[in-house]
Amino acid sequence: MTTPHASLEGWTAIVIVSAEGDRMQSGTPTALHAVAGVPMVRLVCDAIREAGCADITIVAPPAVRDAVAEAVGERA
Repeated sequence: MTTPHASLEGWTAIVIVSAEGDRMQSGTPTALHAVAGVPMVRLVCDAIREAGCADITIVAPPAVRDAVAEAVGERA
């Protein structure tokens, strides 16, 4: 069991991205919608890193893989 103070060193975070933005009634994938001008998937990766996890794997469908990779940059 982990505590809020436990180290996440050696852990891998997995972020699962969908290809559709149906719930947001948009053609833009949900993970790529901007919050305060930043794609949601990038905010998630930044939060994971801030929590202490250095290894992030993003699982995305082929239709959005390149766009997600561009949005995230070196964060994952």
